[in-house]
Amino acid sequence: MDYGGGHVFIVLERKWKGTAREDAFMFYGYDHGLVVADFTDDGNENDGATVLNLTTPEGFSEAVPPHIYMNTNYATTKTDVWTNLLA
Repeated sequence: MDYGGGHVFIVLERKWKGTAREDAFMFYGYDHGLVVADFTDDGNENDGATVLNLTTPEGFSEAVPPHIYMNTNYATTKTDVWTNLLA
């Protein structure tokens, strides 16, 4: 997750579904970002969980949630997303 100004943007890498899928990378909050509605941190190094509930900011909506992205192939897309788009 990347955040700023109270809004977060989520990029989910779905490698476990296969590297040839067009929805290998899914962007949540692409249009307006998301806000944290509820946060619980019971996590530590060994067990527990951190739970985030995210929602679109009040008065806004996402045109196409989630936005999917695939550029040529999985390896190229991974470089585009993690190096070029989110750097």
